[in-house]
Amino acid sequence: MKCNANNSLEVVNGGIGLQAGFLVAFKQLVPEHSIVLFQGVVKAQVKYLVIPVLVLYTVVGAIIGCRTMMILPWTGFFTAWIYLRFYRISYVESLLPMSSSMTSGESTRTRIRGDASDTFALAKFFYPRVVADAVTAIADPIFSILVALKICMPFNEEEVEASNVHASLRTRGTPTDSSDSERRRALALKVLGDRLETQKGES
Repeated sequence: MKCNANNSLEVVNGGIGLQAGFLVAFKQLVPEHSIVLFQGVVKAQVKYLVIPVLVLYTVVGAIIGCRTMMILPWTGFFTAWIYLRFYRISYVESLLPMSSSMTSGESTRTRIRGDASDTFALAKFFYPRVVADAVTAIADPIFSILVALKICMPFNEEEVEASNVHASLRTRGTPTDSSDSERRRALALKVLGDRLETQKGES
């Protein structure tokens, strides 16, 4: 990337956008993983890194007069999040009986569209709470319009529950023996029970 405040023509590559996209994917896959720099002086969890990095690029781009540095990170962020949230299709080991599951040989796998988990909602990238609430207030009407235009499809309860279970298991860890279906189901039920207790406590 080459920026020149005195020239409207800029040489652009997608490196910064890819970095933002990878951070979104890391938040989805390993949200609790901590990155340690300078021998422990700087330590941060992956789930808290995305927005600070985007803000840093935006501020630096504004200071040096580089529009590319201000736009590309946010483009990469929204592109990666929209794809992973709504469109990516994955097949995972079934943890609970679900009507959308498919059987391949002796193993039962569940088809999951996107990531409907609560932890991967757009507002969960932002903090403090007042900023997250503002993002929700803006994002919900936009999503309703996209659904009305048939650009996005709303998630059903089954997809939300499946995504929440697998998001929780990515944090807590999954059993190593894939043939032990009862053990997987017991773990999934425990996760669901913990979530219900948490929701009751918050209400």
